Amino acid sequence: MATVMANDLGRVQQAWVAVDQQSIERAIPHQFSHTSHVIREPKHLDKYAKRRECILSSHSPTIIDPKVFGELLSKHSGVPKKDGGWWRKHLAPLLQIYEQMFKILETRTAYTSAYEDFYMLYESELHSANSGANPVEYPESHAQTMAKLKVGMTPPRASSCFKVEGIRMTIDVRFAFGALAERVYSHLVSQPEKNQAQIGSWGDFAVFIYDTCIRDADIASKIASSMQAHRQGILTGLRIIQAEWRLSRLLIMTKQSQGGTLSGEERKRLAEVVEKRLAVQKEYAATIQEVYERNCKFKHYISKKEFDVPLRECFKHWEELIMALKRLTMSYETVSAELPNVVSSSKEDSDRGRWYTCPNGHIFTINDYGDTILTNCCYECGATMDVIGRKL
Repeated sequence: MATVMANDLGRVQQAWVAVDQQSIERAIPHQFSHTSHVIREPKHLDKYAKRRECILSSHSPTIIDPKVFGELLSKHSGVPKKDGGWWRKHLAPLLQIYEQMFKILETRTAYTSAYEDFYMLYESELHSANSGANPVEYPESHAQTMAKLKVGMTPPRASSCFKVEGIRMTIDVRFAFGALAERVYSHLVSQPEKNQAQIGSWGDFAVFIYDTCIRDADIASKIASSMQAHRQGILTGLRIIQAEWRLSRLLIMTKQSQGGTLSGEERKRLAEVVEKRLAVQKEYAATIQEVYERNCKFKHYISKKEFDVPLRECFKHWEELIMALKRLTMSYETVSAELPNVVSSSKEDSDRGRWYTCPNGHIFTINDYGDTILTNCCYECGATMDVIGRKL
């Protein structure tokens, strides 16, 4: 079973690497436009929110169904049907890869079928250990032992580890879904004519995507813990942190698009919220690192490239966003096409390069670094940008 799953996941991984995501991303501005007839009443918002919550609150150890990110996105997020049709058409390669991963992870043999209820048994035993009249000293270990006894066999360790790997792969694909949904959102916000219902539906969809990542990463983390697969656990934990960062960035984007330039008080309040989220994730990162180092015989089994580097990058962007929010409130006004040229030609700014704006109109420039910037989001509002922004 483990060998078959490993081979299948390997083939899907190759297909995933071969997908030209940049061409999909470049097509977004040419496909999406203002839709005037979209209306979302409060009762519709409640209906969509309940549907998303129902999907996220399912206690099944199964990952999110592929249909949720394709044909059902209008039903749970209110995305216009025309937009949904474009999404399914142009993201077909990514949606197919996710569906292939889903089928692989749901494959059962006679051996694994006997063990498929382990997760639910573990949850039940853990609840009993924590809430019983006589609490157990080590509830996680106790729950794991009792679940194994009830199943009557040792866990299929290898295939379970590959399942965790597969879940992480689906999360990486969903990160691509989320980034593209953010691009659609930013593009719609930047249009002269705006429909807030249409924009809101894409914002809700992007948030929902990252929420599903956290939900399934939690499932994978518990499977890894029950298998004592510490490397799997720490890498899955990294995905949770990365998803939380994306949600924090998206929070700033949506707040900025709703009310234009944020007031000083609003920026301060948002900075506090985002800073608290960062503190929670730093504590979580320290915890999973401590668990890994305490239990793993080979301390350097996980490479810096796999965990340390992406974790530092994630926290760095998080801190930069907080610093941008804490800066004094700045107002942005529409400028003429001649102004950047006038400023650039002045003596004190003669070394300046090209001028660009983010989707919300915040101006920035690039000096002697060519046409590449080191981040894909605006430091003022968090909006996702093209590789080089929008040239003035």
